[in-house]
Amino acid sequence: MPRELAWVFVGVGAVLLVLGQHLWRAGSESRSYTRTRGRIVRAEVQETPRPSEEGGPQITPVVRYAFEARGRTYESERVAIGAPAGPATPDADGARRLVDRYPAGAEVDVWFDPADPRRSVLVQGVPPAQIAVAVVLGVALVGAGAFALAR
Repeated sequence: MPRELAWVFVGVGAVLLVLGQHLWRAGSESRSYTRTRGRIVRAEVQETPRPSEEGGPQITPVVRYAFEARGRTYESERVAIGAPAGPATPDADGARRLVDRYPAGAEVDVWFDPADPRRSVLVQGVPPAQIAVAVVLGVALVGAGAFALAR
């Protein structure tokens, strides 16, 4: 393996390890968030047409909720830590399941950071498998890169 590629492996692996650590910390923090009741104000699956060469249509689940905290109304689309708001996916069934879980008008538990209510989620924590994937891939890439550099 060329040295440049080995360094790329080490760099990407290190980024994945930092990402895994960040997900673990953010997931742990979300478990201390304050709970309040909120309402789903928008729930839909958006489809953006794209050519098949680009992977076909882009599917985006949109779940927007509103809640009150400290006398103010906040809105967010962040469902969980580790899941960006409205992640685009080719998986229409997964997007539909998420939107069906949070139908418009439904009352939901919202968990928000008491120090900054703009940071909120509908699901606390991060699935351990998501953290494990980042850490295992990170260790594997760093190990492969370090092994190649040592040769």
